[in-house]
Amino acid sequence: MPGIAITDTYDALLSTTLRNYSRKMRDNIFNKFPFLNWLMNKGRVQHEDGGTFIIEHLLYGKNTTIKAYSDYETLDTTPMEGITVAQYNWKEYGGTIAISRVEKRKNSGKHRLLNLLEAKINQAEMSLRDKITTDIFADITASPAKAIDGIFLHASSSPSTTTVGSVSGSTYTWWRNQTSNVGAFANNLESSLRTLFNSCSAGGADFPNAVVGSQTAIEYYEALGTPGKRFINEQRTLDLGFEVLTYKGADMFWDAGIATNVPETGETMVMLNSEAIRLVIDSESDFVTTDFIEPENQTASVAKVLAMLNLCTNNRRKLGLAYGITAS
Repeated sequence: MPGIAITDTYDALLSTTLRNYSRKMRDNIFNKFPFLNWLMNKGRVQHEDGGTFIIEHLLYGKNTTIKAYSDYETLDTTPMEGITVAQYNWKEYGGTIAISRVEKRKNSGKHRLLNLLEAKINQAEMSLRDKITTDIFADITASPAKAIDGIFLHASSSPSTTTVGSVSGSTYTWWRNQTSNVGAFANNLESSLRTLFNSCSAGGADFPNAVVGSQTAIEYYEALGTPGKRFINEQRTLDLGFEVLTYKGADMFWDAGIATNVPETGETMVMLNSEAIRLVIDSESDFVTTDFIEPENQTASVAKVLAMLNLCTNNRRKLGLAYGITAS
């Protein structure tokens, strides 16, 4: 029948257009989100082919068989411990884009219909970005279990009482991030950041390469105005698309997703090492879109936008949280 033929044609057109746009949707979500943009820029957004869990191998002890030797001296063949795994659950995000029959008829020309689809894609794109932003910087005391493992879980204000990747910070002291309860920024922020940076540096061998904070926290830092300590990194600003300061060689920037999201009062700043944190995305669920179909009980066409991912760390000791930063 003509009506069915038109619907089938339009649904195929909508499905093809949405699939072609899905890559751009993903790029827009990541590029407009400073923290995820930084991860992308450091090559820390990675894909895996499913599996029951995301696995991170953890090194917590030294290989004690290593020694200096000469000639025919034997080497120690004792099997070594000191390696374990953290396992992270996949977290699923999804939504729908729907176009009713009456919307199709009111926009029956091809270009008018595609304009309507573009508006609905933009709406879904912004909503996905807002939801991921909210969850990745959520207060871990209120974040639902099905949400992404947020940055304040990995870099917690209470590292000894949090479990990350099924590994207990209470049981294993080597699985605790660094912390600093700052207080008044004018008196304490400079020294607190310096100590936190050094504590995250693994004995001076591996330094943090990002400091991301709330807008207010970064403005507190800029207000200190210590000569020679703060300046805009113009090349990194150009690379990332947002203003980047430099702190001891690390990128320093603010993300609108960070507010006062840990249980304590005050503003927050997180120190990150790109070797210690990554966002893992299922290769078959990377903001994919399904075809438009008409449900049995609706005169509408509906497509799904789906993602399966999680934020993971393999070395919490290299992450740091400065919290409780106040004006006075």
